[in-house]
Amino acid sequence: MEEDIKIIERALAACTDEYREQADTWKTLETKAQVAITIAGVFLAAVFAFTRDPGLHCSIQMFLGITLLALLLTLFCALWVLKVEEFDLPY
Repeated sequence: MEEDIKIIERALAACTDEYREQADTWKTLETKAQVAITIAGVFLAAVFAFTRDPGLHCSIQMFLGITLLALLLTLFCALWVLKVEEFDLPY
């Protein structure tokens, strides 16, 4: 009986450690996503500021369009990371 209790305690400790690890991972991902959103927002504003110039060369307009798509993809991925997920507690 005591051996069973020790096994259960070890399993609970392992689950608690794994939960703590996953929580740390989520905190790190959330922090990086917030930074990515901020930086992408700044560059997005810069892209829109540059596109106001009517005399832009076609290659520059194409480059700004590709940059805009990359920034929007970055924003989408960062917002996807911030999506709330439910997961069970280990105990």
